[in-house]
Amino acid sequence: MWGYYPAHGVRDGALWSLVTSSFVHIAVWHFLFNLYWLYHLGTRLEKVIGSLRWIAFFVLASFVSSAYQLGISGDTGHGASGVAYAMFGFMWLTRKRFPIFTEVLDRQTIAIFFLWLVGCIVATAVGAAQIANTAHVTGMLFGIGCGALVIWKAQSRLIMSALAIFTLSSLLVIFWAPWSAEWISWRARRTHVKEHALKRVGATRLAICQGFGFPWVGAGPER
Repeated sequence: MWGYYPAHGVRDGALWSLVTSSFVHIAVWHFLFNLYWLYHLGTRLEKVIGSLRWIAFFVLASFVSSAYQLGISGDTGHGASGVAYAMFGFMWLTRKRFPIFTEVLDRQTIAIFFLWLVGCIVATAVGAAQIANTAHVTGMLFGIGCGALVIWKAQSRLIMSALAIFTLSSLLVIFWAPWSAEWISWRARRTHVKEHALKRVGATRLAICQGFGFPWVGAGPER
């Protein structure tokens, strides 16, 4: 009711749902699955970067992954998988810098994450399931970008610029996605509402003019 909004609602201003949709889970197994990884990955990541940075990372990862998912598929999806993959991406790239990450990211776990990523894409492609693969991929890329800032400090300006463009582009695709049928529908609806509002303004202006005794004054052209 409060956490998840359909695409039209997000585009009309409910941008907060790009974050709150991460807390919405329909299936119990999905909730437990994400909760497991958020706990095991998140606790170690928080110890390394601190609580405030962890919260900022969570919010931005959720926003970016949900926004790209909306731009590509026409729906934000629901669940925290995008955030989990963002944490995985950061920890996978920086695991040699922070040994605490290797406690949870051994070779088997890393393989599971990549196999799950590919498996979900295949399952969606063949129609066996509907999975927010864009959120998974973009979440992981966001995490890798943040990790790159830690690993390659000499190129921090270049990496920061690329990460900023990547993040801002996620906001752009919310309001400009001509490849999306849902976005075209949203634009058409907005145009219809705007035209209807202008007609009402014109009719009101005509009524006011006639009420003051100027019946020859028309509504004028719409603009």
